[in-house]
Amino acid sequence: MKEFDIVNWNRKTQFEFFKTYEDPFFNVTANLEVTNLYNYCKKHNLSFSLACIFVALKNINEIDEFKLRIQNN
Repeated sequence: MKEFDIVNWNRKTQFEFFKTYEDPFFNVTANLEVTNLYNYCKKHNLSFSLACIFVALKNINEIDEFKLRIQNN
């Protein structure tokens, strides 16, 4: 696992705020236009639910901050 400089991290303020929470999580809700994905799945006889999970995970893995983990405090 790669380490990074938390002292100069641009998200240090948010990290310091949430790190002491027992459950340091939050949710975001958004409306997404998925008609093209739905039509693609219907045309190719694919599961729309699995396609949504695939697209979500693919995009999540492109955001470095979602891949960070705290180890040893």
